[in-house]
Amino acid sequence: MNQRGMKQNIEIGGWGVSTAKFWQKNGHFKNEDEARGAFRLAYQQGLDGMGKSIAEWMGLTSEEFDLWMKRESVPKRKKGLEGVALKSYVNINRWVAYLDLLGIKDLINTSYWTKVFEVYADSIDHFKKDSFDSHLLKKITFSDSFIIYTIDDTDLAYRAIDSFIRYFFVSLIKKKIPVRGSMSFGEFYADDESGLYFGAALNEANMFSELQDWIGFMLTETAVKRLGELGLPADERLNYAYYPIPLKKYTVKSEADYINLPAFIIGNSPSTEGQKPCRKALLSMQRNQTEERIKNKYLRTLDFLSKNERNVVTN
Repeated sequence: MNQRGMKQNIEIGGWGVSTAKFWQKNGHFKNEDEARGAFRLAYQQGLDGMGKSIAEWMGLTSEEFDLWMKRESVPKRKKGLEGVALKSYVNINRWVAYLDLLGIKDLINTSYWTKVFEVYADSIDHFKKDSFDSHLLKKITFSDSFIIYTIDDTDLAYRAIDSFIRYFFVSLIKKKIPVRGSMSFGEFYADDESGLYFGAALNEANMFSELQDWIGFMLTETAVKRLGELGLPADERLNYAYYPIPLKKYTVKSEADYINLPAFIIGNSPSTEGQKPCRKALLSMQRNQTEERIKNKYLRTLDFLSKNERNVVTN
């Protein structure tokens, strides 16, 4: 289904029929109750097979249709900038992850553009692969950054984004593409139709991604708090370990100022065998660095992994 919006007119028997969203968007309803009644009628007509899909008949995007099914939420239109409407229903609590590819600027300055393209193509190829419950996730790419966010704040949404992030992260490391990032939780305005994305959760995920001084992925304080509320304590997550996250020097005076938060134990599975390919790739990348500052990023990550091996206990 097209995430950028459904058609405003449906063809039936050669006639163009305007959708409920079209009438609502253009102010044809006196109030929200009247609009909701029209959407209920359109929903029933969709059930009766009037359109290719119920969402298309109503004129809703998949995200809008999800919100309708949950609480009969009618898209609200508040005029803002010309051609752009502020949609309060897309500003909700979500899980948000922010990932940065590292070394891209140096690659652009020192290599042919074809090498840059290979790195991007490799990353995007992995990024587009399906994940567990992928319908719960949305993905954005720009420059050397990736944003992944969920459609809601549930535990199922967390499991979906966590599963995808870990897969994506490991795939990049195995391809010797250095990356860092973080996952947060909170309000995030995500309007795919207008291409507008902002909010506290995105700010936090971006900030913690930029602050880290290693190759790694972490959960922020808001994510940890939400996991606790859902009965999924962060200290019981098999794929994470609390660790003093290495931060860039300008943000701290010494290692004693490092924040202690859950970091992803980079690897395929809870076993030392699963982690070996990633360790091998990280070690290879570290050895290819000439600058001591960059070498230390990899050494910090390797030290973390050596202290947090995930072993499978067998009888």
